[in-house]
Amino acid sequence: MATATTTFKRNVLNESKQDPATDLLQAMLTMLLDLALNLKQSHWNVVGPNCRSIHRQLAEIIVTVRAATDEIAERIVTIGVAPDGRAKTISSDSELDQFPTGFHHVSETTPWLAIK
Repeated sequence: MATATTTFKRNVLNESKQDPATDLLQAMLTMLLDLALNLKQSHWNVVGPNCRSIHRQLAEIIVTVRAATDEIAERIVTIGVAPDGRAKTISSDSELDQFPTGFHHVSETTPWLAIK
């Protein structure tokens, strides 16, 4: 699952370690990008008592997750491989369940996010 290497070569890791490291980082990048999207979907569609506080907490978590995706992508680049954060890659490679469509009560949203 290693992404295509760029035209430059960095000798940060020897080749026997580069692919496993890149594969692991890419898988984490894909999963965190999908998590950020699921969180944003739930952030927009949470309703019910205390929905404002949950909405705000989700916004803070999204910022943290997105920062982590940037950090991971930059580590992949440091190894000398181009990270892949395209929507099609996330859709096909993520192992996370998709957040359900429509509005969801706070009592449904928080447990779903905690379990998934």
